[in-house]
Amino acid sequence: MGITQRSSPQPIAVAPCGNIEYVERFIYLGSVISSDGDVEADINTRLAKAAAVFRRLDNVWRSSTLSLKIKLDLSTPLIVSTVIYASETWKSTARICQQLDVFYQRNFRKILGITYGKGPRD
Repeated sequence: MGITQRSSPQPIAVAPCGNIEYVERFIYLGSVISSDGDVEADINTRLAKAAAVFRRLDNVWRSSTLSLKIKLDLSTPLIVSTVIYASETWKSTARICQQLDVFYQRNFRKILGITYGKGPRD
């Protein structure tokens, strides 16, 4: 199955149900599907969802009672799995890899308590 471009955004006639509307993008099973096959919107949506999960767990990341190992163990199933859901459909480009690296590095700095230019917190 592939996504093809249509010359005109005319509705598709389906006998018993009526017409199916042509759209530029839609969400299917949590992934953004674009009419041009571009995955950029899907990646940005995944990163935004993972960032929201990360922000909701801010109390966990700032906790001094939880060990670093527990924090890192939590980040993989909660944050990483949110980002890479359906990533097998993405094309692998340098830009996508850079976006993912920046996201992971930013989150790991927060977990480790590293701020820009100051090094680790004491």
